[in-house]
Amino acid sequence: MNKPWRLWVHALCWAVVCELMMGSVGWTAETDALSGLATVKRDGVPLHTKSATKSEVMGALPRGASVQVEFAIYNAAGHWCHVTEVTSPRRAGYVRCEDLDLSANELVREGHWRFVGEDALKKDQARLNDIEWKALNAEWKALNAETALLAEQGRYDRAAVVAKKALAVAEKADEPDSLTVVQSLNILALLYDRQGQYAQAEPLYKRSLAIWEKIAGPEDPIVAESLKSMAALFRKTDREKEAEALEKRAAAIPTIKQRSDGDRVLFEDLLKIARQGNPEAQYHVGMMFNNGLGVAKDSKKAFEWFDKSAKSGDPLGSYKLGCYFAGQFNVVPIDPNKALRYKLVAAQAGYVLAQIDVGGMYFEKHKFHEAIHWWELAAKQGAIDALYNLSNVYKAGKVVPKDNVRAFAYFKLAKLLSEGRINDKAQTDLDEIKKLMSRPDYETAEQIVSQWKLQPAPLTIKARMGLNEANKLVGKK
Repeated sequence: MNKPWRLWVHALCWAVVCELMMGSVGWTAETDALSGLATVKRDGVPLHTKSATKSEVMGALPRGASVQVEFAIYNAAGHWCHVTEVTSPRRAGYVRCEDLDLSANELVREGHWRFVGEDALKKDQARLNDIEWKALNAEWKALNAETALLAEQGRYDRAAVVAKKALAVAEKADEPDSLTVVQSLNILALLYDRQGQYAQAEPLYKRSLAIWEKIAGPEDPIVAESLKSMAALFRKTDREKEAEALEKRAAAIPTIKQRSDGDRVLFEDLLKIARQGNPEAQYHVGMMFNNGLGVAKDSKKAFEWFDKSAKSGDPLGSYKLGCYFAGQFNVVPIDPNKALRYKLVAAQAGYVLAQIDVGGMYFEKHKFHEAIHWWELAAKQGAIDALYNLSNVYKAGKVVPKDNVRAFAYFKLAKLLSEGRINDKAQTDLDEIKKLMSRPDYETAEQIVSQWKLQPAPLTIKARMGLNEANKLVGKK
């Protein structure tokens, strides 16, 4: 029997459905709204439990598995987590689970853009260069983790004290209507609610609702969930009429399924433009077939549209075509040369994922200088994988001259971007590199870290917009 604090929230915890191309094994990942833990299941049997913000969440997947993304996961640690397709068939069990926390700089898909928009995200990306903000964000995460642990132990009163501190830190670090603040409000309200402290929970629920209405819109499903939480509280305090009014309003908000009907309309509109030869529309049609949005998932048709898009000159279409030739979904025979050729088009256009992949492909060909060139470009856009790769290359000193300054700086940047802090294990690794450096070299490395600025390319930003760009395209037809 689940503990009373364990809550599976439909709008905050969205399912990720994974499929194998061979056989009918069903994979799912679910995350707990309060603890922030995700459970990976195979045909309903739990296999793996980890923090939903880490790549290891999907570590149970075998080589050759493909992942169909339906939604993002928003967990109690304050993260969006989005699982995308297998990007390296050579690494068994590797699936990219992208941490979409505002303090990190991974790919941002539809779920996150729906709430904050491009301007707000740019503002948050700029904060990555703010040392004080990063420290506050790390403290906020640590307090959330402590809150979850205390709640799991049934120490709700102590958990509420810590959650209140987390809220104060969030309010100091971010705007009053930010995602970090609303997340802290939700957790603290839930803890008070669980203890029957309804008078303390009610103003927090109300404030949370107001923020969700502002950043997500009054007709968003997440607002409906917030309304239901308040309605449940009103019923506990014998305020039936108020509860009924909120439930009526929540029922009027379109569900996620109803919103999928809008995806079907979008697909039909895009298809008309794509058939007229628009390369960007062809790419979006391919993506909708690729992910099963607005239309049944069909990898072969997705490949056909990516092929048309690439031949028409769309760099994102070229990237996806390259992914298919690299072995994605086993639609066409693997062709490393074609995979590199098409991904190179997107890399040259500035797409960060293509730059990471091209770097890896050149590295496997022992073209190390070309690999480092593309990883350097990706690193400027905040690519965690590229930063780690560069750190390892310069630390080893086998394919390029050993450079402890760069090894130290790239590793520290990778940890700051991925976690917002330097944990004990990372500090130990950094200290090992520091021992090999002179004082001036160490100061140079720290200067590189402090002066580093995020420089996302326009194509990377455009790719992050996902279906928002598709909707804009339809509006311009």
